[in-house]
Amino acid sequence: MMRELKLDHILIVTTLTLLMSACGDNQRLRETQKFISLTKQKTLQEDNIEAANAQFALPKPVQYQPRGYHAPAGGNVAISKEGVTNPVLMYPVKSLQFVGTLTQDNRIYAYVMTPDGMIYLLKVGDVIGDKSGKIMKIDSGHIEIMEGSLPSSNNKSSGQLVTLELKD
Repeated sequence: MMRELKLDHILIVTTLTLLMSACGDNQRLRETQKFISLTKQKTLQEDNIEAANAQFALPKPVQYQPRGYHAPAGGNVAISKEGVTNPVLMYPVKSLQFVGTLTQDNRIYAYVMTPDGMIYLLKVGDVIGDKSGKIMKIDSGHIEIMEGSLPSSNNKSSGQLVTLELKD
């Protein structure tokens, strides 16, 4: 719409220029031509500024919402690789690498890297590995993961404790 108004303005000025040139006054003709030239330059500058502003608009901020995997009550979860929503469940625990920790609000989190090079932030209680292991402990130097069944009320388990050491 703004561009149409500018074009209409230029058309009117050009028409007036032609009418004034028919009157034979060269001074007015030169002034009008100068005015038209300046108007065109100003219009081009405004269009360039509008285009530049449109081109460099900042994206709207969004808040990151992590989607973790929550195992149903009862422990073991059998998951096919096609239905996996959390990538750390697709790989054997031994193929994962513990690469660092984060402490926030008196809780410690582990950074774990999958074989495809992606890094995920996990906490105690998260399910990890293709055998649905549960993170039991995170320490600055290692992660303890219980694969198989979890300890029962008599503190016996048929599972296996797997430890991932911090990668140097």
